[in-house]
Amino acid sequence: MISLLSSERRKRILPPRSLVVLGWFVAVFPLLNYFYLANAMQTSWRYPTFLLLPGVRWVLPALILAPLAAWGLLRIKKWGWYAFLFFALYLMAHNGLALLKNPAFSNVGALVSVTFGTIIAIYICQKDVAAPYFRMYPRGWRYQKRYPVQIPVKINGKEFQTTDLSDSGFYVEMDSTEREALTVGQACQVELQGQMRDAGVVRLDDTGVGFALRKTGRK
Repeated sequence: MISLLSSERRKRILPPRSLVVLGWFVAVFPLLNYFYLANAMQTSWRYPTFLLLPGVRWVLPALILAPLAAWGLLRIKKWGWYAFLFFALYLMAHNGLALLKNPAFSNVGALVSVTFGTIIAIYICQKDVAAPYFRMYPRGWRYQKRYPVQIPVKINGKEFQTTDLSDSGFYVEMDSTEREALTVGQACQVELQGQMRDAGVVRLDDTGVGFALRKTGRK
């Protein structure tokens, strides 16, 4: 069995830039909130004991949870995804309650936190963002948009039909016997739209196989 070049596999596993930026921002967000609260309470940031006062104690769990969640998310850990989502819900719940109790314009910090938590929750719950955290193998992230296109394709000389297609790959439904003959990382030859292409298996699930196209075709 021929394997794909490791450099090609790593490109697919790398998280999208937006996820990296979000992860790092979440890691430092509680610290920014800490300085904001210190200023709002007119106390020095050098004395963190003010976090024990009623009304600001919620920052302590966030200071601990946020960097752990960000680390787990960027390391593509399943628990990291759940921790990240819990952090987002925690921000939304606490600050949403604060807004209900004090909807004044001066409570801008709570509004920012609710908005930020909502953005986090919506973003990481997107199918293509969350999928790599729930795979048994390193699936990676999809960078090209898929289209529900059904066209014939030959894989190692055998005919199939695509169920979706993108600029970088396609998905084919296969029965269990055909799937068991393939492994993630395996290279193969495909004939797609009259062109011979180098491709590789990047996804195996209960219904079919996802293939990534590796090089431009030749007639």
